[in-house]
Amino acid sequence: LNLSKSVNGAADATVKTTTIPTAQQNAYAETDTITAGSAGTTERYTFTVTNRDGITNNVKATITVN
Repeated sequence: LNLSKSVNGAADATVKTTTIPTAQQNAYAETDTITAGSAGTTERYTFTVTNRDGITNNVKATITVN
């Protein structure tokens, strides 16, 4: 599991990489705290998972601070 972050359209930077334990490959949960930037900042978080066969999938969340 890789978590990356982009601020205001800049290139993604890796925030965290986690290896999911074999016993939790079917169901994994993790809680992270995100501190928002200053007003007018747009942050995009990309969560990328690669399974044991090398297949990847990602989900992106965009947060705009007012």
